[in-house]
Amino acid sequence: GYLESVEGRSGANPGAAAITRLAAALETTAAALRGGGLERPPGTGRPAEAHPVLEHLERAECLRLLRTGGVGRVVYDEARGPVAIPVNFVVADGELYVRTAEGGVVDAVRATGRLTFEVDHLDEILGEGWSVLVTGRARVAPNADGEVPSVDPWAGGERGELVHLHLDELSGRRIRHRD
Repeated sequence: GYLESVEGRSGANPGAAAITRLAAALETTAAALRGGGLERPPGTGRPAEAHPVLEHLERAECLRLLRTGGVGRVVYDEARGPVAIPVNFVVADGELYVRTAEGGVVDAVRATGRLTFEVDHLDEILGEGWSVLVTGRARVAPNADGEVPSVDPWAGGERGELVHLHLDELSGRRIRHRD
């Protein structure tokens, strides 16, 4: 009840003793409750269970997770080696759509006609997570109004190219607690 009251009140500022008690009850640290570690990459914490289970996801589950959209990474080769770029994406009509600027991703698509895409989610509190990897044929195409769902870059800026990635190969994994 106390936690609900703190979370529900705008401007709530519990004292050090209350934060320490809450952290102990939630099996975390006072620093974590205050937002400590938000700048570190996800997944640097330890799994909540000594031996979590790694599951391979079926295509249907991969598609379900992809359809939520959000931010993932387009992966392609350049002369210097593999490059991974974070991008916003949506999935519709059997394709994954990414809006990007001319260069990098667009050049790779025009050169090879293929891309790889990865998206994941980590829940450090529960010690669980998942990832989905897509590899497929890709093309750069004009975005006719109403043809595809809107893909607005989270970072803002002008991104005039729409990349379509066909979901040829999907694989996924999930880490979870034993049932």
